[in-house]
Amino acid sequence: MTSYAETFGASFGLHHSGLEQEDLLLETTLASRASLKLLTQDGEPVGNLFYATVGNKSMFTLFTGVYFEQAEDFEAFIAPKLLQLREYQHSDPILTWAGNTLGLGSD
Repeated sequence: MTSYAETFGASFGLHHSGLEQEDLLLETTLASRASLKLLTQDGEPVGNLFYATVGNKSMFTLFTGVYFEQAEDFEAFIAPKLLQLREYQHSDPILTWAGNTLGLGSD
Protein backbone atom coordinates (compact mmCIF):
# COMPACT_ATOMS: atom_id res chain seq x y z
CA MET A 1 0.00 0.00 0.00
CA THR A 2 2.82 2.40 0.82
CA SER A 3 4.40 1.99 -2.61
CA TYR A 4 1.10 2.71 -4.31
CA ALA A 5 0.43 5.79 -2.19
CA GLU A 6 3.92 7.23 -2.72
CA THR A 7 3.90 6.61 -6.45
CA PHE A 8 0.35 7.88 -6.91
CA GLY A 9 1.02 11.03 -4.90
CA ALA A 10 4.21 11.84 -6.77
CA SER A 11 2.64 11.07 -10.15
CA PHE A 12 -0.34 13.27 -9.39
CA GLY A 13 1.85 16.19 -8.36
CA LEU A 14 4.21 15.80 -11.31
CA HIS A 15 1.39 15.58 -13.82
CA HIS A 16 -0.12 18.81 -12.57
CA SER A 17 3.24 20.54 -12.94
CA GLY A 18 3.34 19.69 -16.66
CA LEU A 19 5.63 16.67 -16.52
CA GLU A 20 4.79 13.55 -18.50
CA GLN A 21 5.89 10.05 -17.48
CA GLU A 22 7.11 7.17 -19.59
CA ASP A 23 7.53 3.71 -18.02
CA LEU A 24 10.97 2.16 -18.42
CA LEU A 25 11.04 -1.62 -17.93
CA LEU A 26 13.38 -2.73 -15.14
CA GLU A 27 14.67 -6.29 -14.95
CA THR A 28 16.34 -6.10 -11.54
CA THR A 29 16.16 -9.06 -9.18
CA LEU A 30 17.43 -6.96 -6.27
CA ALA A 31 13.96 -5.65 -5.40
CA SER A 32 10.63 -7.44 -5.07
CA ARG A 33 8.88 -4.45 -6.66
CA ALA A 34 10.49 -1.72 -8.70
CA SER A 35 9.34 0.93 -11.12
CA LEU A 36 11.24 3.50 -13.14
CA LYS A 37 9.72 6.37 -15.08
CA LEU A 38 11.36 8.83 -17.42
CA LEU A 39 10.04 12.32 -16.77
CA THR A 40 9.68 14.64 -19.75
CA GLN A 41 8.58 18.21 -20.24
CA ASP A 42 7.64 19.43 -23.69
CA GLY A 43 8.97 16.13 -25.07
CA GLU A 44 12.44 16.57 -23.53
CA PRO A 45 13.80 14.31 -20.74
CA VAL A 46 14.22 16.11 -17.41
CA GLY A 47 14.50 13.36 -14.78
CA ASN A 48 13.41 10.00 -13.41
CA LEU A 49 11.03 8.72 -10.76
CA PHE A 50 12.13 5.47 -9.08
CA TYR A 51 10.51 3.24 -6.47
CA ALA A 52 11.71 -0.11 -5.11
CA THR A 53 10.78 -2.47 -2.29
CA VAL A 54 13.62 -4.50 -0.78
CA GLY A 55 12.42 -6.77 2.00
CA ASN A 56 10.57 -4.57 4.49
CA LYS A 57 12.32 -1.41 3.28
CA SER A 58 11.50 0.92 0.43
CA MET A 59 13.38 3.46 -1.66
CA PHE A 60 11.61 6.32 -3.38
CA THR A 61 13.74 8.74 -5.40
CA LEU A 62 13.05 11.63 -7.74
CA PHE A 63 15.91 12.73 -10.01
CA THR A 64 15.75 16.08 -11.79
CA GLY A 65 18.37 17.72 -13.96
CA VAL A 66 20.03 14.36 -14.52
CA TYR A 67 18.21 11.43 -16.07
CA PHE A 68 18.49 7.93 -17.48
CA GLU A 69 16.75 7.15 -20.77
CA GLN A 70 17.74 3.46 -20.74
CA ALA A 71 16.61 1.15 -17.94
CA GLU A 72 19.85 -0.87 -18.22
CA ASP A 73 21.96 2.20 -17.47
CA PHE A 74 19.82 3.05 -14.46
CA GLU A 75 20.01 -0.53 -13.17
CA ALA A 76 23.82 -0.42 -13.29
CA PHE A 77 23.72 2.87 -11.36
CA ILE A 78 21.17 1.80 -8.71
CA ALA A 79 22.29 -1.82 -8.09
CA PRO A 80 24.94 -0.95 -5.45
CA LYS A 81 22.40 1.18 -3.58
CA LEU A 82 19.82 -1.63 -3.60
CA LEU A 83 22.45 -4.05 -2.30
CA GLN A 84 23.27 -1.63 0.53
CA LEU A 85 19.58 -1.30 1.33
CA ARG A 86 19.21 -5.08 1.40
CA GLU A 87 22.13 -5.41 3.85
CA TYR A 88 21.02 -2.56 6.13
CA GLN A 89 19.63 -3.79 9.46
CA HIS A 90 17.55 -1.39 11.50
CA SER A 91 16.15 -1.58 15.00
CA ASP A 92 12.43 -1.78 15.48
CA PRO A 93 11.55 1.45 17.32
CA ILE A 94 8.63 -0.11 19.22
CA LEU A 95 10.65 -3.09 20.44
CA THR A 96 13.52 -0.79 21.41
CA TRP A 97 11.17 1.51 23.35
CA ALA A 98 9.45 -1.42 25.08
CA GLY A 99 12.76 -3.03 25.97
CA ASN A 100 14.18 0.19 27.37
CA THR A 101 10.96 1.05 29.24
CA LEU A 102 10.61 -2.40 30.78
CA GLY A 103 14.32 -2.76 31.44
CA LEU A 104 14.69 -5.69 29.06
CA GLY A 105 17.43 -4.14 26.94
CA SER A 106 17.14 -3.36 23.28
CA ASP A 107 16.26 -5.64 20.41
